[in-house]
Amino acid sequence: MTATASPKEYFKTLKLTELPEEASTFILDEILSDPELDNLDVDDEDFINVVNLIDSNYNAATILAKELAGDIPVTTGNLVEELESQIEYLKEMIAENDDNADLIAECEEQIEFMSELLEDAKMDKAA
Repeated sequence: MTATASPKEYFKTLKLTELPEEASTFILDEILSDPELDNLDVDDEDFINVVNLIDSNYNAATILAKELAGDIPVTTGNLVEELESQIEYLKEMIAENDDNADLIAECEEQIEFMSELLEDAKMDKAA
């Protein structure tokens, strides 16, 4: 992961379908909803340890984050599919957790973020 990506950007671009469900829920419900996340520095030792743990155990979950950070080349067709898959997963999370307002709010924010990335990726693919 490049130094320009913020911790929030990193967590927002993880492919949650490649993580255990408990981890995906924790990221959405606890990490991304934490107001202090914006204050976390990319050089923070705890953040670096989490990134290394995810990267070593769930490398497939980090592909989108690495593409968006510029660490690996973007394959636009795959990026469109990855984003569509991520949006679908987030919609399923909302349906399965209709009693968790915080999780739903974070999923909706993620869907909006991923939808914007998807539109950009589709435009790049068409060009």
